[in-house]
Parts: sequence; structure tokens; C-alpha cells
Amino acid sequence: TAEAADSGGRKTEDSVGARNREAQTGESACGGCGEVVPREHVYCPNCGEKQSHRAFCECGDEIRTDWAFCPGCGRRTPAADVLKDR
Repeated sequence: TAEAADSGGRKTEDSVGARNREAQTGESACGGCGEVVPREHVYCPNCGEKQSHRAFCECGDEIRTDWAFCPGCGRRTPAADVLKDR
């Protein structure tokens, strides 16, 4: 799905709505060909493109899996407990 951001760099309702639809259906669009791909697939069966599994904070900001805190709202991420043990 195309990412849209307002002038403050935060996700707009369109990108949040797309993520909500993906969460409800368990499918997402392939970044390579646009075909609908079940989320459990690692590769697109149509074009072979590796599927990305993006993580999002409760506030809607995209977060990396190696971040302990969301830069948008400061919430702890699931990775925080793992990262503190390093």
C-alpha cells in the first residue's frame, strides 16, 4: 500500500485504514506486483517478491523491530525487554 503522510510526517487516515483492512483480512498487497498475498506467505506466489512484515505502534507510527521505544509516542515496544538483556 502507498504510504501517505501529512506535513508533520505522521501517517494519514488512508494508511491507517489500509493497515486496519489488512489486519482484518489477514492479507496484504505485494510490493512487487500488487497482488493480494496472505500474510503468512514469506514470498509472493505470483512474482516471487519477498514480503515485508512491518511493525506498527499503537499510535500508528511504523517502528523497527530493533527499537525499544516508539519515536512518535514513547511507548515501549515488544523488543524493549529483549534489547535490555544485550
